[in-house]
Formats: sequence, structure tokens, C-alpha cells
Amino acid sequence: GNIGITAFGADLVFHGGPYDGSPVPLSHTYLHHWTVEQKYHHNAGFCGYSEPAEVTLGYLFGVGSESRHTSPALPAPYALMIDDTDKDTWFVDLHAIDLRNTTNPLGCRECLCTELHPNGHPRNLSQVVGNKDDYIGGLSCCEGGDRCRYEVDGPAMGYKLRYNITWLEGEDLKTAK
Repeated sequence: GNIGITAFGADLVFHGGPYDGSPVPLSHTYLHHWTVEQKYHHNAGFCGYSEPAEVTLGYLFGVGSESRHTSPALPAPYALMIDDTDKDTWFVDLHAIDLRNTTNPLGCRECLCTELHPNGHPRNLSQVVGNKDDYIGGLSCCEGGDRCRYEVDGPAMGYKLRYNITWLEGEDLKTAK
């Protein structure tokens, strides 16, 4: 039947090894953000409304490291109503930054262009943002797979996004809006 989601919380945890299931310290891997999104049914997102959701970053739930251990929740009687006949696709957008052995952890967390050296070579900023001499860092300098400068490479690590969903169903759902 239908359900009404009232809370959705998540955290990055180690997968495997001696710390399996333990939260990953932000000094180890900075979880910039996680969001739960739907492909077709979504809000206006971070960048304004347009189709498809992948372009707008429209999200249903999500937080950044500043809100760690804080589950986004809707106060009673509100809930995100989910129709079991809806075949929309849900997905998670996760931005984690590996800080192990980095030479400048703060610069790495802020995605400073000078901290990212793909293939061992400094990034050519003009290829990324054009002629913006005042652009020192941000999303355009922090693409998937990039790695900040580091002193010694660390061992491969496994991670999982552990999540907890709270919902209403049946008779309890009749009071939700």
C-alpha cells in the first residue's frame, strides 16, 4: 500500500575491515553532502526547476557534514506521500572527499583548484571555467574521481551509506498531510 515518509537520515560508514559499520570521521573522509532524489518527481532543487532532475539537483532528503547526525524529519501530521503504483526511480547523490594524507585538508574540503592534480599534473583552470581569473575553487574544481594533493597514498578503503527511514502506513497514514 501507500506510505508516508516522515524522516530520512544517513551517514557514511566503513565497509569491511576492523571498523566495519563505524561512522567515518570527517577528518578521514569529508562527507560534503548526500541527497536522495527522484528522477521524475522532484522539487525545484538547488538550481531552479527544469527537466530532468539530474540537471536541477532536485532532492527529497539530504544534508551536508555540518548537519551530521541530524535526520531531516517532517513534523506531524506531515509526510512525503509515496504511491506504490508510482514507478519513479530513486537514487542517492553522494559527494565524499578523501582527506587521508592530504597536504592541505582545509583547501581540499573547499575544493580549491590548486589542491587538485589529476594524473599528477596541476589542473589547467582555463579548461574548466574559461577565463575566470577570480575563480579559486568550488564545484568546477571538484569533479568525480579527482584527488587532492597527498603525501603518501593510503590503503584502499570501503564505505557504505547507512540510512534509516521512518514512515507511516495503514491507519496512521490517514492523519498525514
